Amino acid sequence: MKHIFKSLAVLAALCSTFALTGCRQEEPSEITRMDLTRCLEPMGLSAKIVNGDQVTFNWEVGKDAEKYTLVVYSDKEMTKEVENVTISADEVPYTIKLAADQSYYFKVQARNAIKDPSNWAVYEKAIKTFAVKDNLYLKVAERQATALSFTWTSDPEVTHMEIYAVGDEENVRSVELSSSDISSATATIDGLKPSTNYVAGLYYLSANRGQVNLWTMPDASGLTTVSTDAALAAALNDGASVLLSMKGSPYT
Repeated sequence: MKHIFKSLAVLAALCSTFALTGCRQEEPSEITRMDLTRCLEPMGLSAKIVNGDQVTFNWEVGKDAEKYTLVVYSDKEMTKEVENVTISADEVPYTIKLAADQSYYFKVQARNAIKDPSNWAVYEKAIKTFAVKDNLYLKVAERQATALSFTWTSDPEVTHMEIYAVGDEENVRSVELSSSDISSATATIDGLKPSTNYVAGLYYLSANRGQVNLWTMPDASGLTTVSTDAALAAALNDGASVLLSMKGSPYT
């Protein structure tokens, strides 16, 4: 019996030694490089607005990328493509001129001649462009009780006018300019209130190209218009309601 137990103990020791030896032999060697068949996905995507309607697209350039495909869309679902360009790695960051007052979205893919293209990297934030234009020096051409006429330095890049009464800034009225208005550099806005202080602006999309603060004329119904000191004295002596059109009057 003792001989049997002794043999079992020796066998157990041998198995233990073999197991330990086998574990040491299966230790993996240190990994010092990784061979990929696909380019690494671009990281650190960003977009910067320059001069309102130019966008500089940027991302981290990977060591395995020779080129990048940049695709720009006008909708969040990325179904309406507006730009699709393939650039070399040394062209990053890359600037594109886009339409003003629009929202854009983009994605980027890394490319290499001996590897598969990377997965698409998507920039999820909206990029909003805006218009930037010079002042066209808007001026009032004529004032009436319910209408105001304007003129400005001629330029084809104007789209509309906006007007609101002082103290009622939330109710802004937008008036689209016709082709005739644009070519003549003049426009009239009617449907206004008499004796009211207005702020009027000239625009190209979102860009303000000139602004004036002015009053409409009072309603002259039942008023005696006077333009001289003598006429004013006579009207006051008669007890008449008068409308001043004398030099220096706000209603001349």
